[in-house]
Amino acid sequence: MNTLPRDDWNGQAKSLAPSQNIVQSRKESAENRDQGQRVHYVLEEDEIMKNRFSLPAMVAVGLLLAPVNVQAQAPVRIVEPLPVPVQTTIPAEAYQRSVNTAVWTEANNGATSTAGFFNIWGIPAGKALVVEHVSVRVRVNPGEKVSVSIACQGTPAGVSNHHLTLTSQGTFDGFEHLVGSTPLRCYTTNQLIVSFVRNSTAPLTLTANTEFSVSGFLSDIP
Repeated sequence: MNTLPRDDWNGQAKSLAPSQNIVQSRKESAENRDQGQRVHYVLEEDEIMKNRFSLPAMVAVGLLLAPVNVQAQAPVRIVEPLPVPVQTTIPAEAYQRSVNTAVWTEANNGATSTAGFFNIWGIPAGKALVVEHVSVRVRVNPGEKVSVSIACQGTPAGVSNHHLTLTSQGTFDGFEHLVGSTPLRCYTTNQLIVSFVRNSTAPLTLTANTEFSVSGFLSDIP
C-alpha cells in the first residue's frame, strides 16, 4: 500500500480547504434563502389571517350565522262564494191559456183549408194581454204542411202580425205531428187572432186536432 508523505498530505489537505469552504458557503446561502422564503410565507399567512378576521369580514360572518326569526303564517282559507238565488217573479195578473179545434174549413180556392181562434180569450175590459210565449201543435195527414200566423190587435197598441215555423216530429197513430214554439212579445185586448192554413183539403178525423197555447200577463190600459 502506497502512503503519501506528511508534507504531501498537508499540501493536499490545504488544497481541498477552499473547495470545502465554497461548499459550506453555498450551503449557508441556500439555508438563508430557504429561511427567508419561510419568513416571507409566514408574513403572507399572517397578512391573510389578519384580512380574514378583519371587522367587515367578521360582521359578514356574524350576519350569516345569526338565527333567522321565521314566523309561521296562518293558513289561507279559500271561501267559496255563496250561490246567488234565482228568483222567478210571477206577475200579479199572470195569464196563460190553451185552446184546440178539429174543425178545418175548405178555402174558396179548393186547394187549402183553414182553422183558427179569435175572440175567445176572456181578457177583461180595461186590460191588455202582454203576450210572452206561444206554442202550436198540429196533427195532419202524412206529408201535409201548415203555416201559422198570429195577429195582436188592440187599442192603443195597434196591430202586429207574427209567423210561427212548424217542424215535423214524425208520424204517430197515422198522423204527422207538426210543432212550433217561440218567445213572443206583443200586446192585445180581446182581439188576438191565430190562423192556420193547411195545403190540403183531405178530410181529417176529429182526433187530428189543432192546439194553440199562450202565456203572458194582464196589464192596465193607460
